[in-house]
Amino acid sequence: MALVRLNTGNADWKGDANGTANVAPYDAVGNRLAKREGALFLPTSEAMPVAGVSNGVTRPLLVGKRGDTMVGFSNLEFFDAIEGATQNALLWANSVITMTIAQSNGELILNSASSLLVNTGAMITSNPQFLLNGNRSLDFRPRMRWIASPNSILEFGFGSPTTSTNPSIVNGGVLRLNAAGDIVAALTYNGVDSADLPIKTATEIGDESFQNNYYTFDCIKEGNYVRFIAERNDGSAFIDTKIYFGAAIQNFSSTTHLPIFVRCYNTASAPSAAPQIRISSVSVVTQDLALNMPFTTQLALSQRATYYNPLTYAQTANFTNNIAPTLRTPTNTTAAGETTFGGQMLWNNAGTSFAGSDTVDLILYAFTVPVGQRLILTDIIIETVNAGAVNGATAYTIQYFLAFNQTAVSLVTARALRIIGVQSIPAAAPIGTVFSSRLADLYTPPMVAESGRFVILGARILSGTATASQSIRTIWTPNGVFY
Repeated sequence: MALVRLNTGNADWKGDANGTANVAPYDAVGNRLAKREGALFLPTSEAMPVAGVSNGVTRPLLVGKRGDTMVGFSNLEFFDAIEGATQNALLWANSVITMTIAQSNGELILNSASSLLVNTGAMITSNPQFLLNGNRSLDFRPRMRWIASPNSILEFGFGSPTTSTNPSIVNGGVLRLNAAGDIVAALTYNGVDSADLPIKTATEIGDESFQNNYYTFDCIKEGNYVRFIAERNDGSAFIDTKIYFGAAIQNFSSTTHLPIFVRCYNTASAPSAAPQIRISSVSVVTQDLALNMPFTTQLALSQRATYYNPLTYAQTANFTNNIAPTLRTPTNTTAAGETTFGGQMLWNNAGTSFAGSDTVDLILYAFTVPVGQRLILTDIIIETVNAGAVNGATAYTIQYFLAFNQTAVSLVTARALRIIGVQSIPAAAPIGTVFSSRLADLYTPPMVAESGRFVILGARILSGTATASQSIRTIWTPNGVFY
């Protein structure tokens, strides 16, 4: 509650000509709440909340953790939902000394085998590195549970440690639970460390039951400081501290980019219990910078382009080094073709090319959208090559089409067919002849397929003679993102 101070130095009320008292609100420590332009906002100053009126109802103004109103200038630069049992090697590089790293049940666990050995460690470092633009805020936000023990160290932040046990982070900022059981913050510039800033003592950490709970952490690089937050599940903050660049710290980094990292390690003295860090999600967001970056690009920055399966992180296309595609015989109701999202396919009718027929459709590719994902298709490219034998006595003409967001691998029940275009080769075209007019289709708005649905590339032979040994090689390059 704000105190009320009389407008004079004595205890008497003074008023205006109408007898109305003149008062000014002050906070509990004596700072005047009303500020003149250019007045300093001291660290001890308190503030009054601001509200607005919406449809006759008063609503408090909500702000972000940094006090900003979050007007939409946020850009997603990195995201890992820690989904499934396979660690995303596209996003993370592991560094271990004896300790192990494993992913299961929606958690990425450092020291998953609970090593107690001295001088051992486990660390994950992002493969992407993030531009340290001084005019923007960069927020690294993991959700984690820290299980600590004396003589172990747990930490996270922006930085580039050389090993899982080397204390120096070289450049950047780190929140650290040290070997004594205290939480501190520190900055490092070009190998020069700042003094540790004490944040929470071992006693305060014990009273909090810290290691029994998950927290949403933030490491926010902004201006000339780094802010660390550990938010409880009820939205309150267990930690909310800024560490400023000091005389020994020239800047946040001597490099233009830094990765993020999380690590735990044992010191030269053995811990009594095994330390662990259990991570359930990670994101990096740029704030206060209007990059005008399309959201598909932001997803691609987190390696969610359709080149990779978002759960297994294997490539989605049918293309293997030094291995030719298998000859397939497609139909209109089965996945007799390829089940990949693009690549190369070799096909004919059981040893003979399909004859032209405007009443026969063929499924060449039938890709299943991974469970829990949405596929956004932005564009495709198709090229076709004659293979196996010289073309017959008539032009060979193929009409390609898409069956999108299908509930089954069947063109009989297809609900959304879209023609892509037509390619052909002349009669008697030799082996290796490339079909005319490379097909390219740009989708605005993009096409969307839901979790567990099918994306089918189909073909209809408009003209052509069935020719022994002749086959068709269809090369399909779809582009998009998983959302």
